[in-house]
Amino acid sequence: MKFKINIKIAVIIFLCILIASLFFIPKEYLRPIITGRVITRVSVISRVALNCSIFMVEGWNLVSMPCVTKNNSRDPMLTTINDSYLSIHTYKITDTLDPWKSYNPNLPWWVVQDLDKITELEGYWIRMSYNDTWLVDGKVIWPILIPMFRGWNLVGFHSNVTMRMNDSLQTIDGSYSAVYAYNANTSQWMIYYPWLPPWVSQNLTNMSLYFGYWINMTQDDVWVLGT
Repeated sequence: MKFKINIKIAVIIFLCILIASLFFIPKEYLRPIITGRVITRVSVISRVALNCSIFMVEGWNLVSMPCVTKNNSRDPMLTTINDSYLSIHTYKITDTLDPWKSYNPNLPWWVVQDLDKITELEGYWIRMSYNDTWLVDGKVIWPILIPMFRGWNLVGFHSNVTMRMNDSLQTIDGSYSAVYAYNANTSQWMIYYPWLPPWVSQNLTNMSLYFGYWINMTQDDVWVLGT
């Protein structure tokens, strides 16, 4: 019995010391200890003011517009090339019945035209009647998440630096099989296949701002740029 009583006394004394110590230990010592282990990932979204400028040549141009404005309706976005473009087209893979969207300012009013907005996520085919520069004064959002779907996606590229293919497409690595771009100055297609061995020469080696890209996805994924 004496042994049991001593244990109870010891436990009571220990609890008293523990409770008392909580009032004297500085609060910073009671905060969680930060270790090298990653607990979660936080993305800080930044909006950078930018005067976007795309020089386009006569004929077909495959481009993207990274600048966003308060009003991304088609006509305000295309004001600076209003007299020089003949038509604009994009491809929405999610619209399985009618993926191609287009607008031609020279068609009569009664013709149904279904491209009414310009977004930073999409790539655009723009047919120019003569050389001109497309200007948009807006902001660029980084990072940007572009939903990608199985099949061909026509998308833009959003990094303020030119990046090598493997680096720019790192977040969808293993989910795509081909990338196409079009050089309007040379009327030449540029192609990249990620499955080719490194010693095979390919004419699409980098991704750059203002270009539009066709990316063939083998499965749905999300392309993250500007992290």
